[in-house]
Amino acid sequence: MIEKKIQRNVTLAPFTTFKIGGPAAYFIEARTEDEIVEALKWAKHKHIPYFILGGGSNILIADKGFDGLVVKMRMNTYTVLKTNIIADAGVFLSTLVSASLKNSLTGLEWAGGVPGTIGGAVRGNAGAHGHSISELVKTVRVVRKGSVVDLENNNCRFSYRNSVFKRKNNNDIIVRVVLKLKKGNKQEIEKGITKHITYRNKTQPYQASCGCIFKNINFSAIDKTCLKKFPEMNEFKGYGQIPSGWLIDSCSLKRTKKGKVSISDIHANFIENSGSATAHDVRELIARAKLCVKQKFGIDLEEEIIYVGF
Repeated sequence: MIEKKIQRNVTLAPFTTFKIGGPAAYFIEARTEDEIVEALKWAKHKHIPYFILGGGSNILIADKGFDGLVVKMRMNTYTVLKTNIIADAGVFLSTLVSASLKNSLTGLEWAGGVPGTIGGAVRGNAGAHGHSISELVKTVRVVRKGSVVDLENNNCRFSYRNSVFKRKNNNDIIVRVVLKLKKGNKQEIEKGITKHITYRNKTQPYQASCGCIFKNINFSAIDKTCLKKFPEMNEFKGYGQIPSGWLIDSCSLKRTKKGKVSISDIHANFIENSGSATAHDVRELIARAKLCVKQKFGIDLEEEIIYVGF
């Protein structure tokens, strides 16, 4: 019976990369599709909200926690079949990067060092170095209204750091992903993975964070007046995006602190938790960054992270 597996008042901070967040009123670690279906039925019967927790990156959980059911995804097996990797939603990206190397499959090198699970990566269309997971997704299996449904890539409606699963009113729960890669040279694949991991280690903070706070800005959306006023922005034209970290840094906000959190002095699109930080203080820094960038550049920063319990 699913109710026997549901815990009460479980602190969520240890399950996140930010190490911030209060308790979940109810909490369950789901290891099968059936457990997910039963847990969601239980939440519906109790008339309470639910949240699916993967690797815990790219989220900020409120200090008061979440007054509902948190389903921690523990489905974490995968299979390599020719050039396909079939992975449960709870498998970490780092595990799949290693699997791709072991099987001489190319396409995932850019994900070297990227935190989180494949389920979360698909939901937010995670990416780095000009690539995104949507390039590799063949099919996605979801739990929808108590049934299991398989979706093709074009039904996922991927866009920059977004998908149909992240959009409002979508209640699909990702449980399995099939990635389509290509055969490659093992040495070259290893070289690519090492290159990206090394780059991340040099350019991103070591202290607890949730990853990038804001989405980058589409270059074509920048007003010509702004480009004329700040011609240095044109260096990003070939890239197609203006890094939000560059905008925040240009506002001299690196090292800005609020309580136990601060805007990283390594990468301004990261907020670091130096210990015992609160979600309230994180929100204060986010608001300050958005205001300063808006006042200086007239650009609206949009969060990449998900707010839980606010």
